[in-house]
Amino acid sequence: MNTQYTSPNLLNEIILRILQNISERSTLASCCQVSRMVYDIASPLLWRNLRLTPWSDRRDPGGERELSDYREDHGKLNNRTRRVSKMKNGVKKFTLEYHSVDWCGIDRPTRLHLPNLQTLELVLKDRHAFHFGKTSRTSSLNSNDCRLLKSIKPKTIIIRNCVLTKLRLDTPSMPSGLWEECQTLILFCSPKQRITSSTYSRWNKSVEMNHLKRVYWIFDPMIDAPTSWDPSIDEHVQFDESVVTSGLGLFHSSSDSVNCELTLLDPLESSETDVEIHFINSGCIYSALNETRRIEFLERCLGYGIFKEEDLTSGTPECRTMRFQNAFQTEFQSLIARRLERMMSIDRLEEDKKEEIWKSIKFKSLQKWLEEDEKEWSQWFDRDELVR
Repeated sequence: MNTQYTSPNLLNEIILRILQNISERSTLASCCQVSRMVYDIASPLLWRNLRLTPWSDRRDPGGERELSDYREDHGKLNNRTRRVSKMKNGVKKFTLEYHSVDWCGIDRPTRLHLPNLQTLELVLKDRHAFHFGKTSRTSSLNSNDCRLLKSIKPKTIIIRNCVLTKLRLDTPSMPSGLWEECQTLILFCSPKQRITSSTYSRWNKSVEMNHLKRVYWIFDPMIDAPTSWDPSIDEHVQFDESVVTSGLGLFHSSSDSVNCELTLLDPLESSETDVEIHFINSGCIYSALNETRRIEFLERCLGYGIFKEEDLTSGTPECRTMRFQNAFQTEFQSLIARRLERMMSIDRLEEDKKEEIWKSIKFKSLQKWLEEDEKEWSQWFDRDELVR
C-alpha cells in the first residue's frame, strides 16, 4: 500500500497561509493554544500588532472606562522580559493607550526596543492627555517621558482623539526622539469641535520632524466630542460667526479675515517644507452641526443652485446625508483654500511655489479614499477600523 508523505515544512507553510488571513487577535490567541507547533507559527502573527492598554472593555455607571486587573502589569514590558526578547523583532505596529505614569513604570531604567516597528498608534484621552497622575514612587530619572516610547522610532505615527486647539507634539509624555524618523502623521479627530478660531494653536516646532512627507486629517464621527465642546453654546460651535469663506459662504461678515484653525495647515507654515496634507471625511462635520446650522446651510445650497428642492427629500435618509455631506466638503475645502491663500499672500510666495502648495492639499470623502487609495491606507488599517 502506498503512503503519501507530507513534508513538515509544507504543512507549516499551509498553516501559516491560513493564519495570515485571520485579523482578530482573540482568534489568533486561541490558535496559539492548539499545540506547540501551531503556537510557534501563530505567536509571531499575534505579536505583529502589539497593543498595550491598562483599560478593560467595561465602563462604570458614569460611562467612564474601567481599569483592567488582568492588564495591570502589561505596561512593565521591556526587552529583558523573556517573551519580549523573543518576539520583539516581529512587531510591525504598536498601539499604546493613555495611562497613568505608574502603569508604564516611568521610574524604571529599562526600555522597550522594537527594531522592525513601522507604525505607532497612540490613543489619547480628551484634551490631548496621554499620561495622567503622578508617580507614587521615587525615581532618579529626571524625565516625564513615557518609558515605553523612549526607544521607539516609527515611520508612521497615528494619533487618535485629537483636539485641534490642544494639539501639541511636544507633550511631556512623548519623547522628542519619537518624531525623528516619522514620514507619515495620521490624526483622527472628532467633527464635534471647534474647527475655526481667532486664537491659533500651532504645532510646537521644538520636535524634530525633518522626514515628514504627509499628514492625514481624518474626521471620525465615532469619536466623542471634547469635553470643552457644547453645541448649545454659540462660542463652541464648529464655525465662528466671524468666518468669511469663498464658495457657498458658510457665514457672512464684513470682516476681511478668515480665522481657520491654523492647526490644520501647520505643516505648511514654512515655505521650505514639502508636505502633503490630506483631509479625509471632512463632510461629516455637517452631521455634527446643530439643526439650525444644518438648515441654514441647506438654504444657502438652494440659493446658490447647488441643490434643487427635490434634492432635500428624494432618496433614502442615507443617500440624502451623503449628498449633504459631499456639499459640505466643498464648503470646508473653500474655507481651507481661503486661509491658505491668505498665508501665501503674507509670505509673498512666487506663483510656481503657490501652485506647488495647492497641489499638496487633497480632499476626499471616506468612501473615495477607501476605493481609490487602498494600497495606501491598507498599510496602517484594516477596512473594519475605518468602516464601522
